[in-house]
Amino acid sequence: MNKKCDMKKKCIVKGYIIKILLFLIAFFVISKSIYADTIINNNWQGNFGQNWKNSNGLCWRNSNWSEQTASKICDGAYCKYNIETNFAFDDYNLQLESQKLINQLLELSSNLNIKEIISIGHTDSTGKDSYNNKLSELRANSVKNYLLNNSNLSEDIISAYGKGAKEPKTSNASSEGRAQNRRVKIEIIGNNR
Repeated sequence: MNKKCDMKKKCIVKGYIIKILLFLIAFFVISKSIYADTIINNNWQGNFGQNWKNSNGLCWRNSNWSEQTASKICDGAYCKYNIETNFAFDDYNLQLESQKLINQLLELSSNLNIKEIISIGHTDSTGKDSYNNKLSELRANSVKNYLLNNSNLSEDIISAYGKGAKEPKTSNASSEGRAQNRRVKIEIIGNNR
C-alpha cells in the first residue's frame, strides 16, 4: 500500500509540474508576442508606450516607419529627419561638406509634405555667453538662408534660433569635443505625400 501511495503522489506531482510548464510556455509565448508588437511599432512612443501625437491628434512617425510597422491606432502621422552640421571656430559660414549634407537631407525628405524645418545653432564654451548666443543664432540663420536660397521652401515653415553653449553635445574639455559642439541641428518634419 505504501508503494501505491508513493506512486500516486508522484503522479499528482507530475501533473502539477506539467500544468506549471504549460502555464510558463503560454506565458512566454504571449509575452514574446506582446514584445514583438512593441518592437515593430515605428511610431514615436513615450515611456509608457503611448503614441506621441501632435496638436492635430496625428501620431508622429520615426524614420523607420512603414505601413507594416505602424501603430494600429495611428493614421496620417508625421516623419522627422534630422542632421547636425559642424562649423569652424568662431565662424558661421557653411562649409562645402555641410552644404552637401543639407542637400542630402533635402533629397531624403523630397517625398514629404514638409510642415516645419527647425535650425538650432550651438557653440562651444569658448568666449562669453552673449557672444556665443549671437554666434549660435548666426549659424542657425546661415542654414536657414542656405535652405531658402537652394530650394523652393517657404520662409514661413523655417525657424532658426540659437542656444549658445547651453546644450553641449559632448564635453568642452578637449579641442575635439569643442569641435563637435560647434554645430547646427536641422530637423525636417512632414508627412508622406
